[in-house]
Amino acid sequence: MSGGDFAIPLSEPERARDPSVPLPCRACELPITDTPVEASSRIWPHKTVYLHQVCWEAHLAARKAKDVELRRAALDAEFQRSMARERTFPPQWPFARLDNQEFCKRVSKVLLVAAKHYSPCEDGNLVLSAPTGRGKTSLALALLYALIERAKAATEPGKTGEFLEFAFVTAPELVQSRRQTKLGSGDEAPLVAVAMSVGLLVLDEIGFELSSEVVFDVLDRRLRALRPTILTTGMKPKEFRERYGDALWRRAAEQGAVIEDW
Repeated sequence: MSGGDFAIPLSEPERARDPSVPLPCRACELPITDTPVEASSRIWPHKTVYLHQVCWEAHLAARKAKDVELRRAALDAEFQRSMARERTFPPQWPFARLDNQEFCKRVSKVLLVAAKHYSPCEDGNLVLSAPTGRGKTSLALALLYALIERAKAATEPGKTGEFLEFAFVTAPELVQSRRQTKLGSGDEAPLVAVAMSVGLLVLDEIGFELSSEVVFDVLDRRLRALRPTILTTGMKPKEFRERYGDALWRRAAEQGAVIEDW
């Protein structure tokens, strides 16, 4: 196998050509006085190179570190693509981070605990229900940054940490997007289509949009597809049920957690 991924100790017959002359190590160029490691070369696939065992292990460690570095860079790029997704406008608040102690002091402690322990792949939906000023939107944003850091921390050689592409959308934006789509065109509004299909959706400020139909459609589609959604609302559960129906509320709660701070 090329690229230095395969190594075996040399047998005695292979060294019998002149055992008195130590083989040079390809990495450090010093003579190999113990049993060398034989590996193929990426540049010359049919050429055999020889290394000290310690040099070989350092080479493998460097390759693993580079693999992790590239995987984490790919996660960062995926995160930035989600943040810059067309037609979405997530808040640009550098202070909204779960590792920012001053920020954590200012938001709802109840909602904060839920955000710190939330995993979309394991927990499903997360509904943050609280009045204005409790930090619902900023916590949803901070949670996205926490999720990418968790994915990078879980990344190891040969395996990328679990991370879902996301979209950050407000309920009024969904309503506006559908209204701007021509009636009878047969096509769903682009932003609404993204909200329905993206891996993880942050749906912010639901409950006070002029029309509840599009929000219901998005949530219904995501619930049926078991796609996780983070919802922030200034409505109490009773008000939510009255606006969107008991069935939708029950399904959202059964497929996740509802965190209230009133």
